[in-house]
Amino acid sequence: MIVRKRDGRFHASFPDLPGCAAKSHTRNNLYDKAADALTRHVAHLFEDGHPIPRIRTERELLAEGALQPPYHAYMLGVEIALPVRVIP
Repeated sequence: MIVRKRDGRFHASFPDLPGCAAKSHTRNNLYDKAADALTRHVAHLFEDGHPIPRIRTERELLAEGALQPPYHAYMLGVEIALPVRVIP
């Protein structure tokens, strides 16, 4: 989810991945920073043996109160490469 803050900066967060976020002065730069943050976060979950949570839809987030209307944010899909574990 991307939000433009009052100071003009853009902030990306992932509601289903607490602590995973990125900030930037431009929206275009934010996409790269968000993808990097998401890749690192998922890699840490994977390396530590934690499950990767199912990502909720916008409708689910609204129904569960994770988003409060009216909200001025939009959802964005970020493609990442998932880590691979080699089994000897």
